[in-house]
Amino acid sequence: MLQALRGVAEQHQLPLDLRDDTHFFSTVREFAAHSKGRKQLRLEYWYRELRQKHDILMDGKQPVGGQWNFDADNRESFGKAGPQNVPPPSRFAPDAITQEVIAEVQTRFAKHPGRLQRFGWPVTRVQALEALNAFIEQRLPLFGQYEDAMWAGEAWLYHSHLSSALNLKLLNPREVVAAAEAAFQNGHAPLAAVEGFIRQILGWREYVRGIYWTQMPGYLDLNALDAQAELPAWYWTGNTDMACLKDAITQTLDLGYAHHIQRLMVTGGWNCPTPWA
Repeated sequence: MLQALRGVAEQHQLPLDLRDDTHFFSTVREFAAHSKGRKQLRLEYWYRELRQKHDILMDGKQPVGGQWNFDADNRESFGKAGPQNVPPPSRFAPDAITQEVIAEVQTRFAKHPGRLQRFGWPVTRVQALEALNAFIEQRLPLFGQYEDAMWAGEAWLYHSHLSSALNLKLLNPREVVAAAEAAFQNGHAPLAAVEGFIRQILGWREYVRGIYWTQMPGYLDLNALDAQAELPAWYWTGNTDMACLKDAITQTLDLGYAHHIQRLMVTGGWNCPTPWA
């Protein structure tokens, strides 16, 4: 999109003024400066840098709790009984405008993957804030404990479901992080859960954006895991006997959502030579 805009501006001899996106903590220039001279780019170092710069979960110059990352504490499973009494997600009935858009999508993109009957994402600022507050109050306390867990037929679990609201700029990442940090400070949620969640927003979201803008377009052709096979037809339908893939793909087609472990370890790992070695 940026290259297209630059091309149009050049073609018509118009000035193009690029402004920083205020819905991120960092700028691309800052990530480029962080990357300069490093043999390897790692999330952890960028995350720590942003924690210090924005004074998030910090005790002076040291991280609250004496360590930067509580990932090792966030790998519990549900046990044989499965998840119990998981709070329901925040879902919103499509308003008139959303219904018009759904009808247009069904008309113009009928052959594209996915189904629209269960659309329920926040589309207004008020709805986005309601979704944020519900996550902080109901699911954040157990987010860390079960953030890497999966269970058949359970799409939502303890995740935030806030990505669309953040990417549509209905929520600012600063207010999301501040709400999570406040939940720790007032004793509502444990540090491991809050740190794990903040790392998704302040860490991964900022890191992946930085990678994109500093490493593309060459990054597109990298293939470090030597994936060679074409994606099979069932990747767009979920019609497979492989249970985890079937569950994750069908869920994505129905809800437009899959949490990070489903994307990373299930749908993202199928084409690798030894995805779970």
